[in-house]
Amino acid sequence: MEKNNFSEFEVNSNNRRRSLLPWWIKFFCWLFMFAFVLAIIRVILSFFDINSAFEFYALNANDSLLNLIIVFIVFVLHGVTSYSLWYEKKYAIVLAQIDAIFGILICVFSMFLSYQNGQATFRLELILLVLFLIKINKIKQNWINIAD
Repeated sequence: MEKNNFSEFEVNSNNRRRSLLPWWIKFFCWLFMFAFVLAIIRVILSFFDINSAFEFYALNANDSLLNLIIVFIVFVLHGVTSYSLWYEKKYAIVLAQIDAIFGILICVFSMFLSYQNGQATFRLELILLVLFLIKINKIKQNWINIAD
């Protein structure tokens, strides 16, 4: 009698890109996918003059149309990056690097603006963004080498 071999159908968690991500990045993936949906709802509500708190990296979307656009782009970028990391897309690592660098630049810019307005602040998000960029750079080669 021939024995069936189903080992080719088993998913080895060591061969999954998601296993390269630490728990805190997985947590933020879910958080930003949820925030992305809320950001879309928030922008739709703004067309009906229903304003709600919508702020990220110390940029308040209610201050100006430019801030609304920047904050929305940040949420979209974080949401798309989170989705691509969670669902193990090959391009996710490059997108995550772009996302981290973009976030760092916006944080530094908002700290500079607050300093110009007479308030010296340090954005704690900057620490997480730098740690995120470092971790993404460390796992980049392994992420790319895992087959789809």
